[in-house]
Amino acid sequence: MKRLFAAITLCVAFLALTGCADDPPSPSNPHTSIGAGEGLTGSSEPSHSFTTVDEVAAVELATKFIKAYGTFTPAAPQPGQTWINSWRKWADKNVIEQATDTFDAMWGWTWDQQVQAQDVTPTLPASVTDQGFGTLKIQIPSKRYVLGLLARRIEDGHWQNVDFEVVVGPKKPGIDGAELTVYKIAFAVTGGA
Repeated sequence: MKRLFAAITLCVAFLALTGCADDPPSPSNPHTSIGAGEGLTGSSEPSHSFTTVDEVAAVELATKFIKAYGTFTPAAPQPGQTWINSWRKWADKNVIEQATDTFDAMWGWTWDQQVQAQDVTPTLPASVTDQGFGTLKIQIPSKRYVLGLLARRIEDGHWQNVDFEVVVGPKKPGIDGAELTVYKIAFAVTGGA
């Protein structure tokens, strides 16, 4: 008996919350039904919370980003802050926090070896993979030039291969045409060129 009463109570509550779904919309009936596949605007297009990212714009952003992110000199005034400021305008706050936390591990070798990493240049076209939810993973094989801080000639340096992986998406998810941002960055040094 208690189960029957609970089931009836749930049905009554459901009907009270949803109203009469079969009634046509009218000013006297504020409870209207939204059909399957319709958004709040009443359109028949499916609604979703992510947008399609412009692949060309995403690759351009990722390329600009890695050129700044993969470049560092310990001889700069406030080198850590100078490095972060060179790319922070394109990055999500989590990327900035991660870079701040891993800064010493990432760039300590430049102090140890008294060198700077510069001139990040893609070596092959970027590879783009749709990550879903409006983000793209962009892999960019690159190289950068490593030169001693006290080098007298540019020839005293060497090229270093670096493979970057960048995840790019809209800064404001769900808004078409929103400015793009970098949500993730990873890279691996794969040897000399």
